[in-house]
Amino acid sequence: SQEVNSITIDDGKIYLCTNDGLWIKENNELKRFNTGLEPNIETGNYESLYATKINENLYLGTSNGVYRLNSKNNTWIDISNGIERLPNKALNVKH
Repeated sequence: SQEVNSITIDDGKIYLCTNDGLWIKENNELKRFNTGLEPNIETGNYESLYATKINENLYLGTSNGVYRLNSKNNTWIDISNGIERLPNKALNVKH
């Protein structure tokens, strides 16, 4: 399923979070960025829920955790340490 979960627009780029991963549209070109993401254990899909850009870093919330994009090689780095996944797919962040 390529259902769109959220859309983020930043600096001329459009970030589409879908059940098939993150798609980025820039200069009339659409590319999927899933390298480094873990698929959902139940569905096998790369369920991307929300993307945000903070201080030139792109972050992605998925059904399996939170990731930061390594812009040098366009791969995702899992930064979910300390985040608990609840049965309803919500994230429980421990401070």
